[in-house]
Amino acid sequence: MCIRDRYQRRVHGGITRRMATYLPDKLYHRTAEEELELLVHSIKANKVCRTERKAFNLCRATLLGKLVEPQHCSEKAISLIDCFQTVRQDANPAAKTAFQRTLECAKRLKEGGAFSFGSCSKELDEYLAL
Repeated sequence: MCIRDRYQRRVHGGITRRMATYLPDKLYHRTAEEELELLVHSIKANKVCRTERKAFNLCRATLLGKLVEPQHCSEKAISLIDCFQTVRQDANPAAKTAFQRTLECAKRLKEGGAFSFGSCSKELDEYLAL
């Protein structure tokens, strides 16, 4: 579902109103394949970028980083994004082939209608190990 199609229901005085988000489709629209790629990369980045993620979350949990000056955490946010991009652009040929196998397995499951990464755990574990 595209972000633009999402809406929020608010009940005010017994009347339900729909509040649509006005984000351009071309900017925030992803295909199903891109969403699967992002999901697989996110699973690996969660493992690889654990220290960066924890540092960013701790910074944002403080009063200064959350409410007073969110820009206080900008260095930690940049390092987290850099780590995620490093995972996405892994130049290791073995990792690329393992990623492609995981992606193909996920595509087959999604097309079959029974999408669960449990069925692709062997391929996913192989990709995460690299």
